[in-house]
Amino acid sequence: MPRYKFPAVTGADDEYLIADGNGRANWGKLTGSSYLDADSMYDNNAAAAVTPVSDIQTPFDGNITTIDEVTGAPGIDLSVNFTSVTSIYGLVLRAYYQGLATHHVDVSFHNYDSGLEDVVMRLDNATDYNYRTILIPSNPNYISSGDSQINFIHPDSGTPTHDLFIDYIAILY
Repeated sequence: MPRYKFPAVTGADDEYLIADGNGRANWGKLTGSSYLDADSMYDNNAAAAVTPVSDIQTPFDGNITTIDEVTGAPGIDLSVNFTSVTSIYGLVLRAYYQGLATHHVDVSFHNYDSGLEDVVMRLDNATDYNYRTILIPSNPNYISSGDSQINFIHPDSGTPTHDLFIDYIAILY
């Protein structure tokens, strides 16, 4: 039986698997990368700011933001806003959604070019936090005059006893 030699499947300690936007990924360095904390949150269903934003700026600090679903679609529509954004390589998130097994919350970047939401993660029903780093190809359509927005949307009609819990979210740039 012939044997095949596969390329290296791990990078060096200081390298990340970076998507190139063409369906491929390569090991590389995110030179100068860092975390950018949120500047504000807005509950689009309640037409109100969610405060304090500091509750989602430090992971594992015991402070969280809880968003209740509302009756009607979308059940959750939360915008988390960032300023002074120069590039985006991904997002870091510690959150969970508690609802039904058939419900979920989409986590998306707002695409300023198309006006649509580009979903990068789906939070399914859970009872504890997920801590995720999601790397994406840098996309200038996610930045408008230095602003960027990550949205949490429960696309179906909500149930007021279902909740979204966010401990931390940041843009990796």
